[in-house]
Amino acid sequence: MQDFAKIKAFGKRWGAFLVVVAMSFLNKQVPMGGLFVFWGVVLAAAAIGSVLEIEPGLLVLPILGGCTVWLLLFGMANALRWGWLLLVFVSLAAFYWAGFKGRIPHIGEYANRPVMSFLLAASAFIWALFAVLKPMFVQWDEFTFWGTACKMVCQQNMLYPGAPGNLAARAYLPGMMLVSYLFQPVHWAEWQCLAAYAFLFLAAFAACASLPKRHWAISFVLLGAAVLLPFFFTVAVPGEASKVYLNAMGDVPLGLCFGGTFCVWLGTGHKKSGLVLTALSLCMLTLIKDMGLAYAMILVGIIFLDLCARQPKYTVKNLAKQLIPAALLALPVLACFVGWSKYVSVAASIDKNSVGSAGVSYAGILVGGAKQLLGIGRTETFAKLMQLMAAAFTQRSVGLLGSGVRVLALLVLVNAAVFVCTQKGQRRRVAVTFAAFAAAFAVFYLFHLFLYYYNFAQVEALALKDYDRYIGPYYMGWMLASLCMLGRGAAEGCRPRMGRLAVLAVCGAVAAVFVWRGVPAGAFWNDLSGLYTVRTDVQNRADAVNPALDWNDRVLVISQGDDATRWYYYNYELNATVVHGFGGYCRSAEEPLDQWDAGFMNIVEALNWELYDYQAVCTKPGLVYWLESRECDYILVDAIDEYFVEEFGDMFTEPLPADMGQGALLYRVQGSGDEMHFTLAAPKEGERA
Repeated sequence: MQDFAKIKAFGKRWGAFLVVVAMSFLNKQVPMGGLFVFWGVVLAAAAIGSVLEIEPGLLVLPILGGCTVWLLLFGMANALRWGWLLLVFVSLAAFYWAGFKGRIPHIGEYANRPVMSFLLAASAFIWALFAVLKPMFVQWDEFTFWGTACKMVCQQNMLYPGAPGNLAARAYLPGMMLVSYLFQPVHWAEWQCLAAYAFLFLAAFAACASLPKRHWAISFVLLGAAVLLPFFFTVAVPGEASKVYLNAMGDVPLGLCFGGTFCVWLGTGHKKSGLVLTALSLCMLTLIKDMGLAYAMILVGIIFLDLCARQPKYTVKNLAKQLIPAALLALPVLACFVGWSKYVSVAASIDKNSVGSAGVSYAGILVGGAKQLLGIGRTETFAKLMQLMAAAFTQRSVGLLGSGVRVLALLVLVNAAVFVCTQKGQRRRVAVTFAAFAAAFAVFYLFHLFLYYYNFAQVEALALKDYDRYIGPYYMGWMLASLCMLGRGAAEGCRPRMGRLAVLAVCGAVAAVFVWRGVPAGAFWNDLSGLYTVRTDVQNRADAVNPALDWNDRVLVISQGDDATRWYYYNYELNATVVHGFGGYCRSAEEPLDQWDAGFMNIVEALNWELYDYQAVCTKPGLVYWLESRECDYILVDAIDEYFVEEFGDMFTEPLPADMGQGALLYRVQGSGDEMHFTLAAPKEGERA
């Protein structure tokens, strides 16, 4: 009877709340389910922290990593939705059992930590703000992979390598897609995806600032600086709206998880559970993108050296023993990467372990790059890249502070402050950790030299395309880890007053540089609907024709005057397979060798660079050939010009409108050869916007 009374009391306390949570996922107009899931993660961190006697802010990132791995395993078994439901059920059952048995009596104390209050308040603010402003994807990479993959996973409840959709890069790692799915498994919305990314960022910030409750002031100062780090390591363009926190790509998550994972190790490495928590965070880091494997293995090496630095004596036996925990951390990292590679090879017949158009393996890149670095068979292009990469370190900006050498100088100052404030017996760890981060950065930098040579077209390589995107995340993660070490030195070191002043000085400097050089013309807190005009137009046009389409349908998009923007948007919005256009010439089936796949196209009679920047010379027989060779079922007319109407107008059973401003028209391709014609499929008469 006593147990029954406990069950009844527990049900009264939590039953109504769980019903509200369940209903929130089904409410498309006011979706709150994702926010409740994150609050559940925060509550789980408090519960586990009270059991393990670990600061709960350190546990949010490992919990998200564990959830991601869980969903990955079920996704590989083609049971993603069941995996999410079982995850929720197991979590609720564990919480009920622990509460019923009295295993978490101090959960309230741990939930009352300053960092936990920050997580709850910041997540609620982000969710409410994004729900009102509804930010959208606008960057091309979000439509070529990141955003499209997130959408496919959510809408089709399966991993994207085997899912229907317009996604070419099906071998990329799925970590961020699964994080997005964790918070919105029912109704897809881009703003919820961006909020899910932000929740992961909050987990990394919390790991950095998790200190005992009595040091709440240091925690909040660290949190303030951590929130600004994505701005600090973004190259600001004057007059443009910032995409920080409005970006579905993997660069910022990679940098923050890199630093956050090391913060988790710093706070939990002295516990037996520290290896498990760090391993889960490393898995999250590995699954973000391909470079995540390199970041994760770098951390494994740094952690190994940190373990060695703890030893009272540097004997071979003592150092060899530290290989065991390092190997235990490396195993799940390799298992995630290799397991995904095997899955992709089966689900999509793609070799995950080759890079670039030449299909060079990662081992081949390392060996070939090392040989050229040593002067063995060095090509002229590689020699130029060596000079460019050396100059970029001192000249190319990686953030608000400027070049990498300036950031390195700041990191030296921060770590020097950590060294001074740390207890004498721990200073060796600080020195070894800094040296390990610096040495790993040198190797990381050289590896990107190799990647530019093997993975990029020569024009892009010599321009060091996206240099700040590739190098910046390492600096960001290193800085986050350094801030964490500085905070711990101030809280636990031998010079607490000096440590607090150092924390204020460094975090104040980050804030000052942001105010001086980084406050954007617009950012996530602004209404940026003006940026979404073309997106909204294409979205509305695609919504009008999608009811007539199926994923097995093949559609050629005609949008005269496009610069690829509208084509990419249609590639994302249409529920059908978007067929690539061509570049060059395609006048008839007898001249098929004068053209090549080019994604979008602007059809012209003859090359005229004053008309369009991107052109494809095409006549009626050429269009017929292209449609037949690509087995097109439909042609979507989004924008037309005079030549298109004159050359192809008689192929349409109904006259083309003089103005396409009212919406796109979907036509079914019928007949073949000279008898090919196009009949209106959608929108039907009277349905146009």
